[in-house]
Amino acid sequence: MKKEEKMNNQNNRGGNILLSAIIGGLAGALVVYLSDEKRRKRIKGKIDDLMEEGQERTEEFRENLRDSMKRGKRNIAKKLREAEEKLES
Repeated sequence: MKKEEKMNNQNNRGGNILLSAIIGGLAGALVVYLSDEKRRKRIKGKIDDLMEEGQERTEEFRENLRDSMKRGKRNIAKKLREAEEKLES
């Protein structure tokens, strides 16, 4: 193996070790953070709030969609009546 290839392999191994250490540290920090009961409850509460807000917005969207469809149907019916009146006159 050439000297340059050997150095590249050593650099790659060093980078992999560093990356593994960083990922392990982050995972450990996350476990410590989530190990606190108050934090878990607070996170769960926020998730529940977001879920409820999402459901409320979905229902609002559905209501707005229904209203828009009703208005659209009325407009179409009105235009059809107008066109029918023009044809009859």
